[in-house]
Amino acid sequence: MNNNISKKNRLIYACIVSSSKEAKGVLNSKQNIVSPYNHYIIRVSSENFIGKIVSRICFFLECFYRSYFSKMIVMRYPYSDIFSAIICPIIGKKLIFEHHGKELKGPKISKSIIRKNIEIIFRYFTESRCIKRICVTQDVSSYQSLFSKLDTFVYPNPILKNNLKSTVDWNRHSYKYDLCFVSSRFRPWHGLDLALNIFSNLSERSFLLIGKIDNIEKYNFSNNIHYIDFVQPEELPNYYSLSKLGVASFAHSDFGYSESSSLKTRDYLSNGLKVLLTVKDPFIDTKLKDHLYICKPNYEKIDECISSISNYSKNKVIKDYQDVCHNYIDSLGIYLNK
Repeated sequence: MNNNISKKNRLIYACIVSSSKEAKGVLNSKQNIVSPYNHYIIRVSSENFIGKIVSRICFFLECFYRSYFSKMIVMRYPYSDIFSAIICPIIGKKLIFEHHGKELKGPKISKSIIRKNIEIIFRYFTESRCIKRICVTQDVSSYQSLFSKLDTFVYPNPILKNNLKSTVDWNRHSYKYDLCFVSSRFRPWHGLDLALNIFSNLSERSFLLIGKIDNIEKYNFSNNIHYIDFVQPEELPNYYSLSKLGVASFAHSDFGYSESSSLKTRDYLSNGLKVLLTVKDPFIDTKLKDHLYICKPNYEKIDECISSISNYSKNKVIKDYQDVCHNYIDSLGIYLNK
């Protein structure tokens, strides 16, 4: 835990998620990491209408109750509705919203003009007494500033594990795969169809795809692609050690993002892998820029990128990643205590 945070001043992280799978993913990403938070409120929204209402009421009431025994609650921005519009202003200045995306442009929001206007009204009341905001990228921050001019801190998911270990440095004789692609833990598609199309056109390259993917039978795998449907998180470093590069999501541009703060990118870096990006990551503006490569998602550009990378030190990647994460975590602690 960050020393900038007093133990008697509890900092709570709260979010409501759509499935138990996503809740498990959030918990897994929060466990065994260095973080300024010392308590978590994570609730799963029910699938049926009544259950969804009850779960949201319980979530906001728990946040309201916990606010009396904490210095601050950082809440992943909820879908704005009557419940958030009532409870969030009551929590008031103890509440900071964390934005991972562009809510009103999200795929779950109806295209109805009336519903969007209602959402904007609820959002106005939800944020009416909040004084700070955290965004995972500058792209998201610029979008959120269209709705409210809050003091904003860009905090790009610096997931720092407590047990980072040194690894064997990469060289041309130590790898089996040119690229390693791990599908999202939260959704079945993360640009997999785009990845397969590109990888299939690079027959002289070898690729490793990992992750449980729905309707896998509809995809065609060429001989240069090795697919594993399930790997325990603790086993992933073994596969990373066989790979030259990790590749981030191919999906973000389809969701209207010019920047991404992908968890898989952090996982690659924490295990010493350089990363191929298809959109900008905030880490590229830090000392990690030497380990990140932005490349258009087509097979010619990706092949050129793979060819341009020679032997490198995986331990150097890990060390630089640790330094950048500590800087961000320290800065967040200072920001929350201003």
